[in-house]
Amino acid sequence: MESKSIEDRVALLENEMQTLRGLPDRVSSLEAQMVQFRAEVRAEFSATREELRKEFRQDLKGEVDGLRKHIDGLRDELRGDMRTLKDELGAQMRTFHEDTIARIALINRG
Repeated sequence: MESKSIEDRVALLENEMQTLRGLPDRVSSLEAQMVQFRAEVRAEFSATREELRKEFRQDLKGEVDGLRKHIDGLRDELRGDMRTLKDELGAQMRTFHEDTIARIALINRG
């Protein structure tokens, strides 16, 4: 391998240094871009979280309202069933009472 003269080696080094001279500025620029990117990503994530919270609250409120309506319907149905059973029980009690009175009268006659 042929050895290069000191002048050639210095010229080669100077060329490489010219390329590297802008590196600190480029790194600083990249660092600033990264800081800006992180801030933008943080803001977007915060906005996304807030949107998801709103959607979740709306969906949950809808589900709760639906359950309340369903429970109200079941309560009204149960109250109706209880009234029907109460009326039937009252009718049976009147019938038993009348039968008891009739039997007592029959026993008293003889």
